[in-house]
Amino acid sequence: MAKALRNVSDSEIKLLSIFHKVVARGGLSAAELDLNIGRSTISRHLKDLEVRLGVTLCHRGNSGFALTQEGREIYEASIELFEALNQFKAKANDVQENIKGVLRVGFCDKVVGNPNSRLPKAIRDFSKAYPEIRIDLHTQQLNSVENNVIDGEYHLGIVPIHRHTSSLEYAPLFVEDMSLYCAKGHPLFDKDTLLIREVLQSLKLAAIDVSSPNLQVFSRLELKPSASAHDQEGVALLIQSGEYLGFLPDHYAHHFVEAGIFKRLVSSVYRYQCQFSAVYSKSNKPGRIAQEFLKYLVNAHETPQSETPSRRGIHKIQSSDSRWCAEVASQ
Repeated sequence: MAKALRNVSDSEIKLLSIFHKVVARGGLSAAELDLNIGRSTISRHLKDLEVRLGVTLCHRGNSGFALTQEGREIYEASIELFEALNQFKAKANDVQENIKGVLRVGFCDKVVGNPNSRLPKAIRDFSKAYPEIRIDLHTQQLNSVENNVIDGEYHLGIVPIHRHTSSLEYAPLFVEDMSLYCAKGHPLFDKDTLLIREVLQSLKLAAIDVSSPNLQVFSRLELKPSASAHDQEGVALLIQSGEYLGFLPDHYAHHFVEAGIFKRLVSSVYRYQCQFSAVYSKSNKPGRIAQEFLKYLVNAHETPQSETPSRRGIHKIQSSDSRWCAEVASQ
C-alpha cells in the first residue's frame, strides 16, 4: 500500500501544475509550448508525481494520452487547489496598503498602431499611479490567451471577440477595421473591376487557421481559403506573394499600401470589424491589481472617438453575436 501524502510542498505543487497543464491541453505534445519544456521532461515529472502520490495518473505513449480514474480525481482536486491559491494571492495583494506585485496580461498580435486603441494611455496612467507594479505582457494566439486567462495564468486578456464563453467576463474596449487586400503582382492590383461574390469565390484566399473572427467571416460569407496562417503576419506574407487575397487590419496594412506593395480593395469587397474586449476569468476572479488596471482600460476607452466616415454602397451582414459584423459592397 502506498504511503499517504502527508505534506504538500512547493515541489508537489509544481508537479501538480505540470500535470494540470497537460490535462488541460489534452496531452504532452500540446503542453510543450506552454510549459517550455520537452516531452521527455514532462513525462519524467508526471512519473515523479505518480510515485509521490502512489497512483497511476494517466496512460501516455504512441496510443495517445488518457487519464485513469485516479488521474481524473487528482485533476479535479488540482483545480480546487489552484483556484484556492489564486484567491489567496488576490486577497493577500488586497490587504497590502500599497499595491505591489505583478500584472500579467495576454493579448493578440497587431494591436499596436490601431488608432481606436487606447492601450498605451491606459498602461501609462496605470504605471504612474502604481509604479511598484511590474507589468508582464504576453502576445499569443486568441485561443491561448483565453485559455490562460481561464486557468488564472493571466490576470486579464485583450482579445477580438468572435464567440462568448461562460468561463469569461467581457469589457468592450475598441474596434479594429478589417479590409481585403491584394499585393503587387496579383491580377487585381492594377484593376478597379467590381468584384462580385462568384469571382471572389474563384480566387485564392488566405485566412487565419485558428478559431477567430477572421475564420468566422470566411464561414459566414461562404469563402473557402486556399492557404492559411497562424497570425496576421503570416496572412500578410501570403498576400505579399501576389497569389492570394486576405483580410488585414487597416492600420497594419497602411504602411504596405503607402509603399505601393499592397492595395486595399475598397469599392468591391467585404469588410468587417473586430470588437476587442478585456476578458477575465469568472472562477479565478481578478485581484485588486487586475481590477485597478481594468478600470484604467475602460476609462481610457471611454474617451470620445471620431466617427468613422460613412461609405456609400455598404450594408452590414449582422452576426447572431452583435459584437461583430461584416460589411459587403452592394452588388
